[in-house]
Amino acid sequence: MTVISLTGIRKFFQTLSDMTIEELTLSDMTIDELIKQAEDEWYTDRLKADLAEYKREYKASNRKLELSPKEYKCLCGLLCNYSPVEIATKLNNTKQSLREELSQGLYRYIKMLIEHKKGLSVEIQWFSIARHFDDLEYKKKPVEKFKWTLKINLEAFSKEEQEDILAKMKNVLDDYSIKLENINKGCILLTFSSSQQAFEQAKSLFEAGELPELLGVPILDVQAVNTKRIRTQEEQEEFANSLLRTCRREGYDWVEFSQILDILDAVQQAYLTRKEAIAAAIKELLSSNTLLADVSKSGDPEDSSNDAEEEDLYTEFINALNEEIIDFYRNT
Repeated sequence: MTVISLTGIRKFFQTLSDMTIEELTLSDMTIDELIKQAEDEWYTDRLKADLAEYKREYKASNRKLELSPKEYKCLCGLLCNYSPVEIATKLNNTKQSLREELSQGLYRYIKMLIEHKKGLSVEIQWFSIARHFDDLEYKKKPVEKFKWTLKINLEAFSKEEQEDILAKMKNVLDDYSIKLENINKGCILLTFSSSQQAFEQAKSLFEAGELPELLGVPILDVQAVNTKRIRTQEEQEEFANSLLRTCRREGYDWVEFSQILDILDAVQQAYLTRKEAIAAAIKELLSSNTLLADVSKSGDPEDSSNDAEEEDLYTEFINALNEEIIDFYRNT
């Protein structure tokens, strides 16, 4: 009968975990980018100083010690939930040599600090270090993400191009927490989440005409997103049905449900971007070649023989419909 020890099981799963991570590396971040992310998300100065004290205690030194540059890089990697295998790759170290260095150095200081502050014995594993430090309030409170859109003038946008523009965006705006949240392929509208500072910088670069060259794509617009005004698809469909019934009741039999939905989507996009002339934009959107514009009440788009009274009724109806749509988004 073969007996498998607990230590053997742990080593097996550690090896399996390392192989998986090594083969499926998810990030191309450099070590400098990793440090920047850690410093953005953690109180690294305080943590570095506290660990230096336990390094001095562990080495029984009478002089002041600091974490070495390499120890600090490893610490930042661990705070960002990178495994020793990934960190070794970024530092051009072998896995085994870095593991030994961590076991004989940084892991010891981390263990002493955590046990002292928590008042209990802990087993240090790379994937639990960030959680322990989070418990000890070394992690900064998350900053509310600011959503904004980037409208680019391209007909197609491949996965490689998405990754490229995101990487360039992080570098240009010096914010490695930026995420690409959504892609509207109709006009290629990219929705990002980042700090408000990063958005304002992107907006300034766009207005100065520099952003298209920096990102390597033709950019039409950069706008903030007002998330409070987003309507669900279900809500829009319900409202479109209501408008369709109104159109039928008023004699506009040629109006189609899909047509109304398209207009609602367009209106919502206008509201999602905080344009200064929002009222004018909505009015123009709804009155120019869209829902009912240039279409006579008789139902024949080619018939232009309406008299003045009929035109006035038509204009009054269009204005009422416009107000109804605007209120639908304004009151979200």
